[in-house]
Amino acid sequence: MNCDISSFRVLVGLRPQVTFDELDTTPSHISSNFPATLDSLLKNGWVQHGDHLKSLAPPVPWGQFQHSFSHSLHAWAPLSLLLKGSCSLADPERRARYFSASFLYAWDWLRTFQAPVIDLDPAQLSAEDMRAKYGFAWYDMTIGQRIYRLAFILDTVCRDTTYSDEIVEFLYRSLQFHHRVLAMDEFFNAHSNHGLYQALGQLAAAKRFEAVDPSAKAFVELASVRLSDLISAHYTGDNVHKEHSPGYHYMVLGSLIGAQQTGLISQHSLVERIRAMEEALAWMIKPNMNIVPFGDTDPRDMRCGAVLSNRFKNHTLQALMSGGAVGVNPGAGIAAYYEAGYAFARLFAPEVQQRPENASYLAQIAAFHSRVHKQADHLSFVWYDKNRDILIDPGRYAYAGRTEPGSDLFKQGFWYSDPKRIYCESTRAHNTVEVDGQSFPRAKVKPFGSALVYAGEEEGCAVTHCKATYFRSISHHRHLIMEPGRFLLVLDWLYDRTGKVHDYRQLFHFADKWEVSSEGSAISAHHQGGGVAPLDIRVRSLIADAVVGPVVRGQEKPELLGWLSDKANSLIPTSCFHIHTRTSEPARFATLFVFGRTLEIDQGRTRFNCNMTVGQVTWTDDYGSRCIKIQRPKPAEVVSA
Repeated sequence: MNCDISSFRVLVGLRPQVTFDELDTTPSHISSNFPATLDSLLKNGWVQHGDHLKSLAPPVPWGQFQHSFSHSLHAWAPLSLLLKGSCSLADPERRARYFSASFLYAWDWLRTFQAPVIDLDPAQLSAEDMRAKYGFAWYDMTIGQRIYRLAFILDTVCRDTTYSDEIVEFLYRSLQFHHRVLAMDEFFNAHSNHGLYQALGQLAAAKRFEAVDPSAKAFVELASVRLSDLISAHYTGDNVHKEHSPGYHYMVLGSLIGAQQTGLISQHSLVERIRAMEEALAWMIKPNMNIVPFGDTDPRDMRCGAVLSNRFKNHTLQALMSGGAVGVNPGAGIAAYYEAGYAFARLFAPEVQQRPENASYLAQIAAFHSRVHKQADHLSFVWYDKNRDILIDPGRYAYAGRTEPGSDLFKQGFWYSDPKRIYCESTRAHNTVEVDGQSFPRAKVKPFGSALVYAGEEEGCAVTHCKATYFRSISHHRHLIMEPGRFLLVLDWLYDRTGKVHDYRQLFHFADKWEVSSEGSAISAHHQGGGVAPLDIRVRSLIADAVVGPVVRGQEKPELLGWLSDKANSLIPTSCFHIHTRTSEPARFATLFVFGRTLEIDQGRTRFNCNMTVGQVTWTDDYGSRCIKIQRPKPAEVVSA
């Protein structure tokens, strides 16, 4: 598109420069050590998920890294902090230094990947061919995250006479090329969060020049409509991100808040939805202030200090993310996100001080909205109590390798071929029920949406009920009952209406600090403490014909089992066990976890009907006697014997 560059520079220079858009998750520039962070970035390079770009100075080794890190390099993610520093710090020398480093990095990319296609008509390009030839350089989300960084660089260069008109013209043409590529349906990825970042990035880039460039208006309108549609499509009616991952809910929420703070989002209805998203995020934070690692979520301590926490409006979220420095600490309660398929409980045992770190916490994922970032974790859960993780989720590991299209793994929905990634996605790595040694398929099957039927508090206990259908004919009912500081009861009923025989395995995975052993049908777990008091747990199966399997920890052969991804690209050993039954009749599991060293089941008063719609459990432990009565679909009744 033709443009009088001299006139364009004059018009840009007559207007105050809009700050660099805050579309990243955390606005680090408001922290006190921000300049030191930038200096370290220039000196030591950029690190993400265990990969390291040793220097931002050209020539950049664009083809050296794999997947996520390569995408981030091509999206110019290492420049975000530098560009923010170049327009927010008071020291002009620092501002110039950080911008110069950013420009040189960007210019190296532009000469390598933009110059070969700058004269082509984007309408004639194929996304598949561009990806095959240039890798992540023209990947859908990469373009969306790069375009607003490119626009800010162009904005700054226009105001600096040391840069020639030729440089400005090339940057302008590159920006137009990016806009036109994003405008094409083939490059727009509406089915995942990639589309959100494409729309946000294009909107930020176009609005920056809307008042001085007539061509920008059409892109503003396009991106605005897309963004509104995408938020409606990608969030449930109860304002939870649909990609089965608290990590992605947090990431996208941070970008929406950043867009709101720089004026890209102002509609009242959307502002209110963002506040509701914040409330949901608060439930996704465990008492140790780590985010729940369901799905493709890496472990992350959410505490970021009082200043950064104030960007959120929800007072509970402020308190959790500031460590109580601001906001209002969460009280006891249950949250049921019925459309999203999440249940959360944060309750307190009678003897503990009601502070966030002392809460008993239960979180369950009962969601399958699409294949996007969905692990084979149907109805799985995590349990945290007495100031420590007890039953855990394996996390993400990494996006490593690619499965061959048409392979068995690919048909099941495994997109990545690294065995460690496959393990973390698999059903056997989660606290759920595995059928016939298979992972729940996630490709070419109809998602069930939400399987959450009920979540509430009954007689001081957290109670959930979920119902799902697998492999077209197998029904699964699951009840979780947790009394804070006392016990957890897990009830499963599965039945294939076709009458086929199946192997069912109810799986449980302890956190890595637990020492777990078995003796006959009893499971014992001991936590040595290390900052908290030592703790014991006793586990028993309450169904006579169910067989308790051996405890496994850090197994490598014949398959991976008993592992936790403690951070990106890392696995550490954990202990797990399963309870097994093989039947064509309804499969029943009832597994009780109690704190302490004593667990005696009253067999005469513990019974279930064949469908587990009615039953009761009676036992004695270190805390006394308990009786749980079940009458589905009603919630559980908890009584003291």
